[in-house]
Amino acid sequence: MSSFETDEEKGSEAAASGAPRSLEWSVYPLLAYPVRSIFAVILVLLSGVLVGVAAGYWFVGVLGAAILVLSLYNHFFPSYYRLDGSGAEVRVLFAKRRRGWDYFRSYYADKMGVMLSTFTYASRLDSFRGMNLRFAKENRDDVIDFVEYYLPLADRKKRK
Repeated sequence: MSSFETDEEKGSEAAASGAPRSLEWSVYPLLAYPVRSIFAVILVLLSGVLVGVAAGYWFVGVLGAAILVLSLYNHFFPSYYRLDGSGAEVRVLFAKRRRGWDYFRSYYADKMGVMLSTFTYASRLDSFRGMNLRFAKENRDDVIDFVEYYLPLADRKKRK
């Protein structure tokens, strides 16, 4: 599911700016990447069995598998994304994270999504401080165009 509206389409006063109004989509990696998902499920099941056998109690194996699934929540549960003029929002399970555009300083994209970074360059801390927006199959260009309107492209290397 993807929707993309601009001020021009809405006929608002901000139409002269050409600013995008909002963009919403959802991604469910478990269904979108079936080969990876099969390996992930097999890994979780084998880990649960091994932990259960090693501990001698089946419920410890189930608990271990459940903890592993929760640690990989971005793959096993659908994510919902919303971009608008005030910022970006990501919802997964019961968690909702929203940040304004002024929180971020740059962005960079890869084949899976866009990372909104709090630095002017790509950093290892981005997975903790930034926000990752996964692409749906049909909206890669829409997401990049939207983010590009509000943020500059990240520098390739940190300059000293």
